[in-house]
Amino acid sequence: MRSGAGKNAFACLQAAFIFFQCFSVSAAAEQSYNAEALREMVTGYELFQNEQTTEAAEHLERALKLDRKSDLLRSVYAEALFELKKYDKARELLEPQVERPGEVDSRVIKILAYSCQAVGKNKEAIEYLKRLVKQDPWDEWDRRRLLELLKNEGRYQELIAYYKPLLDPESDTYALDLFQLGALYLRIGGHEPARDYLQKALEVDSTQADVYELLGNLDESERRWNEALQNYLDFMEHKPDEAVEVFGRILAVAQRTISRAEGGKAEGADTVAGDSTAWVGFLGRLEAKRVNGDSLGLTQMRVMAIGSEAIGRYAEAIEINRRIAASDPRDAFSRRSLLRLLFEQKKYAEMIPVYEEVLNPADESYTHDLIQLSALYLKNQNREAARKDLETALQIDSTLAEAHQLLGHILELDGDPKGALAHYLAQVRLEPAALRGQFERLLNVAIQAEQPAAPLNLLEYLAAQGDTSAWSAEQLGRLYYYNGKRDEALKLLEPLKARGILSENGFYVLGYLYAQHQAYDKAVEAFLRVKKAQPDYIPVYEVLGSVLYSKKDYLGSKSVLEDGLQRVKPEDNQNRLDLMFSLGNVSHELKDNQSCEAWMKKVLDLEPDYAPALNYLGYLYAERGDNLEQAEGMIERALKAEPGNGHYLDSMGWVLFKLGRLEAALDYTKTSLANLGAHPEVYEHLGEIYLALGKRDLAREAWSKSLEMDHANAELAKKLKELTGNRK
Repeated sequence: MRSGAGKNAFACLQAAFIFFQCFSVSAAAEQSYNAEALREMVTGYELFQNEQTTEAAEHLERALKLDRKSDLLRSVYAEALFELKKYDKARELLEPQVERPGEVDSRVIKILAYSCQAVGKNKEAIEYLKRLVKQDPWDEWDRRRLLELLKNEGRYQELIAYYKPLLDPESDTYALDLFQLGALYLRIGGHEPARDYLQKALEVDSTQADVYELLGNLDESERRWNEALQNYLDFMEHKPDEAVEVFGRILAVAQRTISRAEGGKAEGADTVAGDSTAWVGFLGRLEAKRVNGDSLGLTQMRVMAIGSEAIGRYAEAIEINRRIAASDPRDAFSRRSLLRLLFEQKKYAEMIPVYEEVLNPADESYTHDLIQLSALYLKNQNREAARKDLETALQIDSTLAEAHQLLGHILELDGDPKGALAHYLAQVRLEPAALRGQFERLLNVAIQAEQPAAPLNLLEYLAAQGDTSAWSAEQLGRLYYYNGKRDEALKLLEPLKARGILSENGFYVLGYLYAQHQAYDKAVEAFLRVKKAQPDYIPVYEVLGSVLYSKKDYLGSKSVLEDGLQRVKPEDNQNRLDLMFSLGNVSHELKDNQSCEAWMKKVLDLEPDYAPALNYLGYLYAERGDNLEQAEGMIERALKAEPGNGHYLDSMGWVLFKLGRLEAALDYTKTSLANLGAHPEVYEHLGEIYLALGKRDLAREAWSKSLEMDHANAELAKKLKELTGNRK
């Protein structure tokens, strides 16, 4: 029996759908749709999604050589090049797009802007970012990136002009914007407006460490030493991990405050900030004061701890912080400094009792501390304690995405996939950006929990919340496909088509879905749109030809396939092979067996072991009753490649029947039915074999089954009637 006609009518469509939704291509789909360009694109995109960027770029580059007109492919390839830090090459790919008239996709402009910035072309980056902001005034992320570049270029007056319109007391960034304006005024010498904006920033959010640092700078410049020291200490309290930034400042200010208290002149005016020798001398003076019986206040002890850390005396810094904590149970700063130092020394077990002392349900940081403590418990293999703290944190605030992630991890380790899945889903609902990193884990846990639809439900939830990103759409389509929900996929894509915002990629997918629903006219319309937009994209000719074949428009299918064959590049053997095989199929349906045979021979000249063509040509010979021994050899080679292929087994049975080897023919035909299931053509062959063996009743039974499945077979109906009328 011929394979590749009815059986493989949608093979190319399926492969195309998988590519444009970025599915994992199955071995069967890839075998039946050996299109080199498509395969390179699929492989490249999947590798890129899996962060195998170098390999992805190699495949995408090869794909681009086959399809140089695809803006989509250029964009994906440019993004991969950007990740590989090949910024100039990424710019070379995309710059022609922005030079065309009309609006350009914002992602293209982003890659160009970021690439220019990466190679130090800040002026060009600024112009691209201004273009982005003009194109989308609500794009706050790139607006702030623009502000940062303007700052780096020293264009402070422009910065102030951009910042002031951003000020919004209702905005989450209000405090930060006040701080940035204060910093800008400070840079251009406007001390009074700078202090005003910085103090307003602290009124909005008193935890902004950087504001304290800038106020300390202001106080220093105005010789307000005590206020400067307090501001620097406040900075360290809120940002202990970056204490090194103010070590030198604290040293200079502390020297001046102590000298003033001793009635002397300010010392250390020329001290280099952060100089280790200066720290050693200063710490020696403080230690001498302590030995002489002078009591050191907490501020001076903190400075001693800071100085000890600055010159690498970590054990001393830890001990001083322990003494501060012991002398003042309410002092959280020293304990947090101690935590930072212990963390830097990787003394995780010692951190646990300190964290337990820091825990205070009245603090704003309480839930954060619980999460951090649970992470420490996990490092020390104490899952139960970690789980308890995470559950407590979630009881206080169920919107803590990090707590859900850690608790899901613990439950997964404990062999509770259902519980783990629930927390992973909660994490992503709270933090949708985490989905990409968690998606494969979600799929695996969902399978273990016997809830395979859970990831699909999650994506539907995110879509309902307004997530319209391309990645989410691709994954949603993938899961709809795997769950057999073609109607839902259509409902997702058809409204986009109606609104005129469906891309050629979307039309490709839509064409596949229409074909699966046997809406062939709509499928043809969708694929013709893609063909018009990308006339050198060879796979569209193959899938369009397949749909026309399914419509029984064989002349139309032949015309499209021939057009594709004329356009295929000389080195593109895979696409050439697929097109020629399809033309052989169409020629047979047009009763042009001479052309059919010629196309199949051309396929075998290109790939001698191509099993579908070996089987097709062998069956054609069997039908005609010539070259039977050659036909047997061809089908043997096809079966060697695919031993269980029911179509090939039927072909072998038919050849053996024509050769008169009836018992062997019967065995192959029965095996074909076992592998394929009920099939009208195989039952017809089985009836012929039974009749030749003299088993007329079995022949009648087989032919009757064939006609039940294929009422239009008038010739077989006539033969059955004759056999029934001549019953003996």
